[in-house]
Amino acid sequence: MPRLKKEDADEYVRASIGNMKFTRYSDGESLYLMTRNGRGYWRLQYRDGEDFKAKVLGTVADGVTPNKARQDRDAFMVARRNARKGIILPGAAQMTAAAAGAATAGVTAEPLSALLARFMIEHAPEWKSAKAILEGKTQAQIAELIETDKAGKAAKDYRRMFAQLPAHILGADAQTIQPLAFRTACKAIWPDNADSVARMMKRLATLQLYQTTGVVKGSKKGKAKRHHASMPYPDVPAFMRELESRKHVAARALRWTILSAVRSSETREAIWSEIIDVEGKPCWFLSAERMKAENSHTVPLTKAMLDIIGERPTGKGAGNVALFPGSRGVRFISNGLMLEELRKTVPASVADVHGFRTSFRSWAADCTDIPREVAEKALAHVVPGVEGDYQRGLLLAKRRKLMDQWAKFCQ
Repeated sequence: MPRLKKEDADEYVRASIGNMKFTRYSDGESLYLMTRNGRGYWRLQYRDGEDFKAKVLGTVADGVTPNKARQDRDAFMVARRNARKGIILPGAAQMTAAAAGAATAGVTAEPLSALLARFMIEHAPEWKSAKAILEGKTQAQIAELIETDKAGKAAKDYRRMFAQLPAHILGADAQTIQPLAFRTACKAIWPDNADSVARMMKRLATLQLYQTTGVVKGSKKGKAKRHHASMPYPDVPAFMRELESRKHVAARALRWTILSAVRSSETREAIWSEIIDVEGKPCWFLSAERMKAENSHTVPLTKAMLDIIGERPTGKGAGNVALFPGSRGVRFISNGLMLEELRKTVPASVADVHGFRTSFRSWAADCTDIPREVAEKALAHVVPGVEGDYQRGLLLAKRRKLMDQWAKFCQ
């Protein structure tokens, strides 16, 4: 199928004179120019459930240019998406009535930038990457951390992406912002990144719903917290012995994750340059960018852990080699492989990969005399309040003793 190479659709129409069969030109994103015997029209193909449907967006003879067809396509798709979500957007003729209704309902005009700030201050503490950082903080402290990009990865991404929007959109009342205008502004900022545009459209809908109803779809505020299933620590040694008999890279990675008490993503992306010596002893250093709470973390390595990874590779680029490489040229092992390895013998009701951190913490509390702050530091937890503000040491010597005891228990 040929693609459009010119903005002048008339040329494609003239080229079809005398041709009684349709020629279809793709403009991308399911938009096509259909030409036959000197005539042409724009057609949008889209999926409705399990069926594929088509919509005519106008003819070339009526002056519908490629740019106009693209705008009509975007408006149609946004309207369909909002209709599925139950969002009815006011048209130009309905603006006055909508504004009056909003006022009656107690919704006041609020610039998008102010709405965003209010939304983030209230809901950023729920986000996974911000929970540990924002726990126990006042609204003023949360606002300051958000403004300085110290409130976690999600909050930083939210703030920085919205900060790139034009001033006239950030200053407009969020309820008056039309999705098509917002989408056009986003496309100008991220012309080659459809994912970023889609993400921003979803965020606009979230903010508009929050402004009018105070509801955030998917919010877990007030809901009971669901904990990860964790294996009782007395059962861990038997499971580790079984894992040791498996030679798959995922089995080695899972053993490493259990022995180091880290999160699975931190194991998956581990590389050899992170294996360093601290005070003459081997450690695994994870930079702040790799950690959930965005604080660097150092794990003292035990002999059992060193046996898992073997000898350090040599040669050019050896530092970037993954500790647990993927197959078929993939740098890291696939997400979920460790869970698959676990599921071979352990059902979901008994344990998941993250739950071994709970097993470690329960064992440390029940079976050792290690102080609480040492065990929390081993898990890279951010201790809230004054205690966390003052406790900034690595506690490496005490944590090395703790990790050695854990390794001996697991073996």
